[in-house]
Amino acid sequence: SLLGRSQNLRALLPDAAPVAEKTDLLIQMACLLTAGATPGLLEQGQD
Repeated sequence: SLLGRSQNLRALLPDAAPVAEKTDLLIQMACLLTAGATPGLLEQGQD
């Protein structure tokens, strides 16, 4: 699941990194995963 994936990604990031930085990275990764899963929807939204 996406939630489980996010938790795994968070665990891989160093604890020294600021929480905001972790969150931003997780959001970017989630966006990339979503974009990769729905390329058709992404292309339609760019018109």
